[in-house]
Amino acid sequence: MSGRTRRRAAVVAAVLLAALALQLLDVRLAASQSATLSARLAQDVSTSDPWDAVWERSSSLDLALSAQLVVAPRGGTREALRARALHDGRRLFVLLEWRDATEDARIDGVTAYSDAAALQFPAASTAETPPLCMGSPTAIVNIWQWKAVWQTDAQQDLARIVTSKPRAWADLYPYAGEPVFAPARALGNLVARPDRVSPVEDLHAGQYGTLTTAKEQPLGGVGVWRAGTWRVLFWRDLASGQDGDASFGVGGAGVDAAAALWDGSAAERDGLKSVSQFFVIRPVTLPATAELPFWTAALIVLLPMAVFVGGMTWLARSGWTPGRA
Repeated sequence: MSGRTRRRAAVVAAVLLAALALQLLDVRLAASQSATLSARLAQDVSTSDPWDAVWERSSSLDLALSAQLVVAPRGGTREALRARALHDGRRLFVLLEWRDATEDARIDGVTAYSDAAALQFPAASTAETPPLCMGSPTAIVNIWQWKAVWQTDAQQDLARIVTSKPRAWADLYPYAGEPVFAPARALGNLVARPDRVSPVEDLHAGQYGTLTTAKEQPLGGVGVWRAGTWRVLFWRDLASGQDGDASFGVGGAGVDAAAALWDGSAAERDGLKSVSQFFVIRPVTLPATAELPFWTAALIVLLPMAVFVGGMTWLARSGWTPGRA
């Protein structure tokens, strides 16, 4: 074997070794395709605490946001959020995190609006990538939405009302049970629901103006605001038998997703929101581990390559050939 052949073999072996290291570390090189968020395997994910330490062992993806400018009302002020994902073999967990100086969790005035967040996926029955905002008649989307005010409603009780409004007075209302005197509630308006028990809603849409609440609500979620930062957690079984819902498989190509945020302090609601481009959520079989610092990960990848290439170069210069003692 000539020296040139040995050097070429060394280069090919180094490339293969680098590819193997990148695959084992789940490191993806930059490309023009959609960004991918790997949902790693973890068995101890809390469904009540988005600030649980388990999320320090998850993969993360920083997403740039822009104002929604397709349909009126247009707007949106949030500029970025961080997405994380995990799965436990049965359920998918997605965490959204963003900076927000105010916790807008009440709408106790005509100019008060709620903070909110949402994720959008193509329905399992949709074969094409849907339009970014609200899908189309031939590309149905499944939307997971959380609102801070819904969480307040779900946790509301008389003691909290009395504490927050000490001078309020409630008198007898003789028509409380008659729907004609509560039309929004009678028509199923989500804002007027008196029995909300969850801060999240599973929704389906086929274009603007078609957003509807899913018949079944398999979705769970919770949001916690802490020191100027919201963390909102969504979870659901990987598979769903409900028509219009998204479905996720471990080890597959992943599912397209897009995120949206509403800032209550900026009077954002409806189309006034900030949205991300599509990214991919991909459940994988790798276990969740603490993220390594950049230079540590770089050393893990590059050091074996350097040792291998250096050894091959030394052997080539020494005149060694296979089968020769």
